Amino acid sequence: MLRMNGMSKRSSSHRTSPSAGQVEDVNVHSLGKFYISDNESWDLPFQALPGETHECTYSSKENHVNLTNYRLIICLPETFYVMPLRNIEQVEMKDLLELWVNCKDGRAYRMSFETPEASSKWWQFLTTATSTPLKIDNLFAFTCLKYVKDHCTGLQTSSANILPDASPFITEVKRLEFDTRSIWRISEINAKFEVCSSYPKFHIVPAWTSDKDLAESARFRSMGRFPSIVWRNKKNGAVLARSSQPEVGVFGWRCNEDEKLLSSIARSALLNSWAHDPLGLSNALIVFDVFNAYSLYGCFSSYLLIGHD
Repeated sequence: MLRMNGMSKRSSSHRTSPSAGQVEDVNVHSLGKFYISDNESWDLPFQALPGETHECTYSSKENHVNLTNYRLIICLPETFYVMPLRNIEQVEMKDLLELWVNCKDGRAYRMSFETPEASSKWWQFLTTATSTPLKIDNLFAFTCLKYVKDHCTGLQTSSANILPDASPFITEVKRLEFDTRSIWRISEINAKFEVCSSYPKFHIVPAWTSDKDLAESARFRSMGRFPSIVWRNKKNGAVLARSSQPEVGVFGWRCNEDEKLLSSIARSALLNSWAHDPLGLSNALIVFDVFNAYSLYGCFSSYLLIGHD
């Protein structure tokens, strides 16, 4: 028997989704078998993504548990569960028959098996699949990109001023309706990954922010991760930017270029939303700190030591 207790559940049209915390019992018959694939031509029971390959399957008459190099998919007669491997935080073996799969988005799943052998095998499969890769190229994002480059065409850009592989980025900029005529621009400052090795090549930045200012902001931020815009709300113009912690130290160092960049992002978002927000109600900058509690306590302690409150 395989039991799934999850916060996330998709059901067919003739079925009501269970409430949070409800446990659903699903029979995995004793005739279920493991299938481990050593080739890329495995016939998956769902549409695979570019570069997605089969790793192993536990299959019975009605139910299938499939593991690929990208996700874990459990197909049941009336519902299914999809868990991207990079979204899985931890896989725990509570006892010989139960596995707990805890995800980074707060969802948790309980998998119960009929035999200790099946439970142990899936713990090994999932632990290996969700472990940190030794090389960044082993992440599925790069596997998918390589597959697309090798098998797909038509990714050339129509702009002579932007590198050819920026075409998907330009498409996303247009989809989110960034005004690149006078408010925003596309920066190639990280085209060779010299500013930040963990950032993409291209970034959308305020038109009046120079690459020199971006470089100074990167030097002030941990690992060079300067504030970079990743999303825009097309209705109200609000933008979402990510960055690492500023390296203020115990003396509270500041960086004019970094502060100027944050102000410019807020100003550009306001100008780009003027048609939807003529009163300027969206002119606000909100900073969310995702440090854990211990790190925040350390930061606050440092500030208190130098007289901040």
